[in-house]
Amino acid sequence: MTTIVTVILLVTQLIASAAQERTPEPATADAPDAAATSSIRSFADTDKLCVEWSDGCHACRRVGADEPACSNIGIACQPKEIICTRREDATK
Repeated sequence: MTTIVTVILLVTQLIASAAQERTPEPATADAPDAAATSSIRSFADTDKLCVEWSDGCHACRRVGADEPACSNIGIACQPKEIICTRREDATK
């Protein structure tokens, strides 16, 4: 009986050890991309008169001189082209 218990414990430890050593699965195309998040935040640098912009998933706006504030991406949202949704008056 003790031998059976020992074998079961060894097999359980081997399975647990093998599970920890698995390599992580590659990111899928549906996962939010760091470059996409970076580009939505850096859009303010490319269009200085734009005060609010969106890619259909994120909504961003200028809150200070350099730092934009952006919403989180929704579940299963597919970002589109980034467009300016509100511009600052150029005559100011």
